[in-house]
Amino acid sequence: MSFTERDYLTLSYENRIKKLLFAVKQLLTDEKEPDFVISLLEMFNKHDKMRIDVPADNAGWKKLFDDLYPVLLKENPFLEKEAFDLKETKNIKKLPVKILLDNLRSPFNAGSIIRSAEAFGIEELLITGITPAPDNPKVKKTARNAEIKWTYHSNPLDIIEKLKNESFKIYSLEKTNNSIPVNRHKLDFPCIIILGNEEFGISKEILSSSDKIFHIEMHGLKKSLNVAAAAAVAMYEISRQNEP
Repeated sequence: MSFTERDYLTLSYENRIKKLLFAVKQLLTDEKEPDFVISLLEMFNKHDKMRIDVPADNAGWKKLFDDLYPVLLKENPFLEKEAFDLKETKNIKKLPVKILLDNLRSPFNAGSIIRSAEAFGIEELLITGITPAPDNPKVKKTARNAEIKWTYHSNPLDIIEKLKNESFKIYSLEKTNNSIPVNRHKLDFPCIIILGNEEFGISKEILSSSDKIFHIEMHGLKKSLNVAAAAAVAMYEISRQNEP
């Protein structure tokens, strides 16, 4: 187990309860193995104020969660409830937006973008070129179990042309001599947002196929962002513009 007792002892009492609650939540949603959660519960029993028997089934784990959550609220009444929501089904809003990742090389960046895309309700991820796929172990680790519909396409221009014929607007995120700030243009939906290689950016062929090229305004000395950070900023703006 990568999380050790030494790691546990570095946490405050509040964060120990949070760690245990999140682990139980993941167990109940089949995202965590029982051995990890039981080990965490044993650490909690050894070092903290409560003594809790290991539950025999999911109903017992759910009761443990329900009993422990009010204890956490006493420690920190400012907690936001949604992070601890155990509901398995929600009315999740999906944006009429697809993200195309063309020739990204970093599993870390791909995983970070997947995590943001799921959080903002992007409907699909289009993987092209050498971009690591969502089932890559390094991508999955960074995505933190976020899941999103995805498809692989050997030629990005083919899928761009297909979706353009289906009335999708094609938007590239790149700083060029004719790009415009993404927050100063009204986006049309449905649309594709294209993100390119960390070093070389988006190819001129894809840029030529785009309806608009957007960039993120910079005010500091640095004039660019990591592609995963830029993607998150763009997704926030897309989400904001898609509000009724």
